[in-house]
Amino acid sequence: MICPNCGKDFEGNLCPSCGAQAPEPDAAASSRTEDGLDKKYQAGEKADSPAAPRPSRWMRNSLILVAVLALLSAGAAVAAQQYGWEWGWSLPEAGSSSGPNGAETAYETSLPSGHYVVGVDIPAGLYTITAEKGEGRLFTSLGVVDAELVADGGPETICGFEGVLLEVGDTLTANGMTIRVEGTANGSTSTRSNTASKTITLAVLSGAENGTTTDTGSAGTTTDPSGSAGSSTTSTAESTAPESGTGETGTTATGTTGTGTTGTTAEASPAPEPAPSATFTAGVDFPAGVYTVKVLRGTGRVSSGTVENGGIEVAMSLEEKDGAVKEFRNVNLSDGAELTVTGLDIQLVPSV
Repeated sequence: MICPNCGKDFEGNLCPSCGAQAPEPDAAASSRTEDGLDKKYQAGEKADSPAAPRPSRWMRNSLILVAVLALLSAGAAVAAQQYGWEWGWSLPEAGSSSGPNGAETAYETSLPSGHYVVGVDIPAGLYTITAEKGEGRLFTSLGVVDAELVADGGPETICGFEGVLLEVGDTLTANGMTIRVEGTANGSTSTRSNTASKTITLAVLSGAENGTTTDTGSAGTTTDPSGSAGSSTTSTAESTAPESGTGETGTTATGTTGTGTTGTTAEASPAPEPAPSATFTAGVDFPAGVYTVKVLRGTGRVSSGTVENGGIEVAMSLEEKDGAVKEFRNVNLSDGAELTVTGLDIQLVPSV
């Protein structure tokens, strides 16, 4: 303690040098040196009540920078919504599914007529789909699109769609044409689970031409077109033709002599023979499963169930013209499904 009378440092209540009374604690705390600073601060002791901290210049500048970046980001988002398509880019579509780790890759392919399960046959993504060859119906099971497309049509026809969002679980169907799919995939594909494993041959046209007749849908000789041990069903259908007829003999009178001349009418042309047809049952005539139907010979029609439910109803021929196709992929032929083949020899190839 410092004596306020003589300035000597002492301890206790009285100064040993001059006998002065020690000052009260409040008075001692308020004593200052000539420069106005308490000696304990001059000695480097820490103050009991430090002043409130002030934000540093670095923190203040950081807050300003964050605010500026937030404003710029908001402005960029608004510009993307209003002008993105003109600049060739845009924000992601709402509700779109994301691929592995959010990866997006360019995707393009040509697909003949058939059913294509998203996530199995084609990855999920955002696509432009156009008719590449022929004309027919394009639709998805979830109703994303449903329209008749024409590959080489006029101004009043539809040739395709932009911005088609295909999500896992949907099925894309092209009936009667080949389509082109281009865009950005944000998913992957997986292997189909299929109970069918052997290629099956259904020879309807060949059997009819060879003169053999069997019950519709009955089993015939077995072959494996792939060369491995397998089975195929060959069936023929009975062909019928109307009997040719001869016209009756008649007379025609002449106007000058009154005598008649005897003649015969021309032989009537026979009606065309109906195309041979046969119906086969999945699980009886061939194993049930998912197949790609391919034409081997002839021109005719193949049908089973409804196209909307994974079936087939389409004209088929080796020459793709007049709405006919030479293959139809991923037809679901479950147990008991009936497959009718008219005027054709076809193969059923298991889908993978």
